[in-house]
Amino acid sequence: MKNARLVQNLSVDELKALIQAKKKLDKVEPLKKKRDRLLKAAAKIQIKIIRLLQGTKAGKSAGRPAGKPGRPRKRRPLSASSRRKIVQAQKIRWAKFHAARKAKEAKAAAQ
Repeated sequence: MKNARLVQNLSVDELKALIQAKKKLDKVEPLKKKRDRLLKAAAKIQIKIIRLLQGTKAGKSAGRPAGKPGRPRKRRPLSASSRRKIVQAQKIRWAKFHAARKAKEAKAAAQ
C-alpha cells in the first residue's frame, strides 16, 4: 500500500527514471552472482596452490595415511633380488628409448 501511494505521487519522468534504474539493476544482479562464483573458484585454486607449495596433497600431510593421523607410514622392505629386477627392467626401457632416439636422429640426418 505504502509503495502504491509513493508511485502515485511520482511524475512521469520520475517513473521513467525508476524503470531505467530497475532495468540496470536487473542486468547487474546476474553479474554479481557470476562474480561470487568466480571468487569462490579463485579461493579454491589459491588453496590448492598453497598446498602444492607446502608439499601437501588435499589437506593431508605428506607421507601419512588418510585414516591414521600422527602415525608415519610404514615402508615395505624390498628384497635385493626384487630391487635387481626393477633396476634391470628400467635399464632395458632406457636402452629401448635411447635406441629409438638414435634411429630417429640418424633418419633425420640422412634426409
